[in-house]
Amino acid sequence: MKKFAVLLIICFTGTVQADRLPGPGQDVPKDPIKPYHTYTYENEWFAMDETAEILVAARGKNPIDVKVYDQQGNLVVIGWNHAYIERDGISMYTATWYVPGQRNGAIRYRIVLVNKTSFHIDFGISFK
Repeated sequence: MKKFAVLLIICFTGTVQADRLPGPGQDVPKDPIKPYHTYTYENEWFAMDETAEILVAARGKNPIDVKVYDQQGNLVVIGWNHAYIERDGISMYTATWYVPGQRNGAIRYRIVLVNKTSFHIDFGISFK
């Protein structure tokens, strides 16, 4: 798991664009996403009038949906798999969206990772 966490940090350094409040963050949970279950980040705040981007790295070629919902529960974006690193056995997913509104404001989002397989999936997430 430590190698996976270090690889995740290397992959994500300097790659996210948006302003997550109170500041950038990464998370490599101790427990994987259980088969056919979700992992949810309930209160993630992003600065208005910015482009937000979330990157997720997962072990293997297992499909994960990255879903982002606004404060009213509306689905804003579904992320997609944009790379598989064969040497390390890691799939990369991204979700990008525009955060509407006036500068100096923020909007709360809920981020849901959906495991669509019968396997446990180790993952890490990075957002700024």
